[in-house]
Amino acid sequence: MPEIAIPLVLREAHDRWIADGRKEQIAMRWYPRSWRDRLVDYRSVLDQLPSQVCRSDAAEWAVGIDNAHRAGEAFVAAMVWGYGPVGYGPYRTARILEENEQATERLLKIAEPAVEGDRMRAFRQAANSPLKHLGVAFGTKFLYFCSLASGDDRAIAPVLDSVVADWLSQHTPFSPKIDSWRPKDYERYVDLLQCWADQLDERIDTVEQLIFDSEWAVPAGTRTPTADIASTLAQLRRLVNDLDPAVTDRCEPHLTELRALTSC
Repeated sequence: MPEIAIPLVLREAHDRWIADGRKEQIAMRWYPRSWRDRLVDYRSVLDQLPSQVCRSDAAEWAVGIDNAHRAGEAFVAAMVWGYGPVGYGPYRTARILEENEQATERLLKIAEPAVEGDRMRAFRQAANSPLKHLGVAFGTKFLYFCSLASGDDRAIAPVLDSVVADWLSQHTPFSPKIDSWRPKDYERYVDLLQCWADQLDERIDTVEQLIFDSEWAVPAGTRTPTADIASTLAQLRRLVNDLDPAVTDRCEPHLTELRALTSC
């Protein structure tokens, strides 16, 4: 893929982040009781997570993964951070662990190459033996925290979820697909973000964080009708995630379709 220049909106987000003192991403609030009730076998990790979970809190559980249960704990911590206050988070996490044979053993096989510093081998492992109900958006959250345990900044596996994918479709010629595990798309994504990270002299996950955060607010002076709609839809999606799970599930396809239409 030809080199893609850093979009102006990303440069401006980076400038604002530096001006604000390089603040950490806002920690995710969550509802411990519903998680503890649904994932009884993982109360050990759930009891130790703070009421608002930041990236570093979830990352701690990926350190020292050496058995299947530990991989399951790291997975649950990643899902708590990923879902935050979304009501169906515990249900969907438990479904993955309960409806896949040897779920934690398979998670361990995905985690091991990430912890060893091989993010693409980890992604391919997930692609070659996908767990039912675990898609790219939340699967790469698990990969991300496992890759942090490698201690190698250039081996970090960045998250690729719908927010980031939509942003890339809006601001670059590259439109990664996350409907299934596509190693080629993920490798292109990693190469692109690493290129931008090198130019900005930042870690690759900082670039991913800036992309995610910049989706919620388009800088004044660079607004367009399409960008306004995209930002509004992104904020609407965040609000919808706080509704009853049944309502959220009904709204999500419509939000996705609206986003696709406005990106044409």
